[in-house]
Amino acid sequence: DTAHTGNFAASTVYKAVVTLTAKTGYTFNGVAVNSFTYSGATVTNAANSGTVTITFPATAAVVTALSLNALVTAPVKGETPQSTFAGNTQYTGTIAWKTNADTAHTGNFAASTVYKAVVTLTAKTGYTFNGVAVNSFTYSGATATNAANSGTVTITFLATDAPTTYSVTADGAAYTATTTKIDFVFYEAVNGLTASDITIGGLPATKGTLTETDSTHWSLNLTVSTAGAATVTINKAGIESGTKSITLFVFNTSVQSIAAKFGIDVTTNSAAKVTEVFTALHAYLATGPLPSGSGTTLKLGAIALGDYIDLLSLTVAGYPTDNATNGFGKFTVTDAPITGGTDRGNRLRLIVVGINTYSNKNGNGTDPHVVFQFQNVPGTHRMNADNTNVGGYKDSEMRKYLVPVSGVTGSGKFLEGLTNAGVPDSVLWAPSRRVWNGFTQAEKNALVTTSANTAVDTIADKLFLPTAWEMFGSNSISNGTYETNANQGRLEYYATSRIKYNSGNTAISYWEASPASASAAWFASVLGSGNLGNYNASNVEGVAPAFCVKYIAP
Repeated sequence: DTAHTGNFAASTVYKAVVTLTAKTGYTFNGVAVNSFTYSGATVTNAANSGTVTITFPATAAVVTALSLNALVTAPVKGETPQSTFAGNTQYTGTIAWKTNADTAHTGNFAASTVYKAVVTLTAKTGYTFNGVAVNSFTYSGATATNAANSGTVTITFLATDAPTTYSVTADGAAYTATTTKIDFVFYEAVNGLTASDITIGGLPATKGTLTETDSTHWSLNLTVSTAGAATVTINKAGIESGTKSITLFVFNTSVQSIAAKFGIDVTTNSAAKVTEVFTALHAYLATGPLPSGSGTTLKLGAIALGDYIDLLSLTVAGYPTDNATNGFGKFTVTDAPITGGTDRGNRLRLIVVGINTYSNKNGNGTDPHVVFQFQNVPGTHRMNADNTNVGGYKDSEMRKYLVPVSGVTGSGKFLEGLTNAGVPDSVLWAPSRRVWNGFTQAEKNALVTTSANTAVDTIADKLFLPTAWEMFGSNSISNGTYETNANQGRLEYYATSRIKYNSGNTAISYWEASPASASAAWFASVLGSGNLGNYNASNVEGVAPAFCVKYIAP
């Protein structure tokens, strides 16, 4: 009952002694004892009195729970920020996060970043922030600030830890296995990583399941069809940013496209893409796999009979005159499917017709090699200007059309066009092949009908016409002494059909290198029916040359 002056203190019961004065026309006489009221407080008065004493409950207590460590979780890189807390007996609170630049922060905490927590406290019943001194709230390990009499506290934390570094590798191997997954090794524990956090760039790749072996080892399944250099980026707070380089591998033996076998995307084909495919094949042959099987099942590791590489286009100048008429062979062909009752392939498809065909033949050794031939007939040319097979294939105009011949100006137009189309000269191998020399000039002059000439030419060209034996395994048209398995290879692809088509979808005849033994005017050919035949050397027939790819050290 002592008089009070100044501001109300905390945790104190106060009494208000109210002295009422009745206005004109009113009196306190008749007022009963304790008849005045005050909701939430105790009121007393004497009978017939206007003096009222109101006793109030104690004022609120000043908040004294000033440490926030147990209530606010410090930021950790990669973790989700806390937004509320239940509080204690004195208050509850919410949290808004800012960067050190006072911009609002959303998402997980980043690495190496200073964060501020703006904590808004709400006092519970019986407590007040009035009386809380300036900067009296605390947070051990951080700096806390608040205004006097305020429940808003700003906590400035130390920078989060530096980003978690990692390494990444892809499985698979060149010419051995296709990449199926990439493995991550983190140099500290990582939690909550998802496949969507990971981006594969540089090459098309379909992400599969992400598996956590333990908190520092993760694996992401991948489906890839294109080999080469790719990048990996992880977009997750707390993990180092930037890209890392990996190499993806493709080795698909179940397809016939050699580009697809090695994971080379030729959706948009070009001479450069053709070169890339042949370069990959050349490198594969350098690994030296041994052949297995025989006949039409003969294989060289991933390469099988019937596998192919498509050229985009082929331009060949004429020889001996740059002309498309008179059998000089000038043409330009763009690749396209040749359609018909059966799958006829493409105009400029190069197919594997032999594997290790010339091993142990004529001193060729046993190095792995692949023989390609045009699946169809890109152009036409005569074998010779006149009807003669004297001098055989070696001295023919056809050979000069196909490859450069020493001393013959303008020769080699077809090989030149082939290399311009993307087939690198550096991967082409000239196997040593024996071909009968044909009639002698004396025999021709004497008009004999069967040649007795037993001369044979050993020819080593990077581009050539196969012989009848190589195509058919038969010497019924050419010389039986030299057209044999002992002297010539056998192109195993041609165990059955040998039919080839021109760009007009017509099955046409195409030349072979073998002179015919029945006439000095004839060379052997494959007829439009696919059977063995012969034509006058001056006839304009199809040209479907072959070539070999063997690893040749730079």
